[in-house]
Amino acid sequence: MSGYLENYGAGEAKREGMLKWGIIAAILVLVLSVVLFYSFRHFRERQVLSTFLEALEKKDYKAAYATWGCTDSNPCRYFPYENFLKDFGPEGVYKNPSGVKMTQKWSCVGGIIRVLDFGGGNEVDLLIDYDRRLVSYAPPRNMWRGCTVLP
Repeated sequence: MSGYLENYGAGEAKREGMLKWGIIAAILVLVLSVVLFYSFRHFRERQVLSTFLEALEKKDYKAAYATWGCTDSNPCRYFPYENFLKDFGPEGVYKNPSGVKMTQKWSCVGGIIRVLDFGGGNEVDLLIDYDRRLVSYAPPRNMWRGCTVLP
């Protein structure tokens, strides 16, 4: 009869251990999900901006212009290629993409805004749209409602 009470409470202790590890695992999954969400939530938009800057560095202005949604066959009505070259071309205001520094990052309702400093006091505010994933000039800063600063 000595073996009768030997395992008394062992099942309850095992259940408590499983519950404890289950809660710890759930918390870890939640924390990991939040970290991954905030790390990758603007991944595709950042890739578009990276593609734009790489095309500028390679002096492939047609490819850079294409990230704005404009091509030779379908030019942008209000931003023709000549105007693009005046801004980002070899003689343009923002002609030094190799020395570009991102000074501010914003997350807005319609997309992300990146403030890029091309050196010499030449800053440009670019918007990368969430839906179409195209680069464009950001609206004036007093209109950045619903935007939050990103670290």
